[in-house]
Amino acid sequence: MTVKKEGKSASGEQAVLTAYRIMAGIALRKAIKRREVKNNEPELHSRFAEEAGDAFPIGRRD
Repeated sequence: MTVKKEGKSASGEQAVLTAYRIMAGIALRKAIKRREVKNNEPELHSRFAEEAGDAFPIGRRD
């Protein structure tokens, strides 16, 4: 799996981590729009990152 970003190729593991960050960001923005959370709550960022990882367990090492 290769992801192109700014003209560079990323390894499969890096691509999965990038996908997790993107999915977590999307989930967090949706929750902010629904007014479930405030943007200045940093502990929620990690919660949404965990949820994105659970929903998309590609490449997880438990």
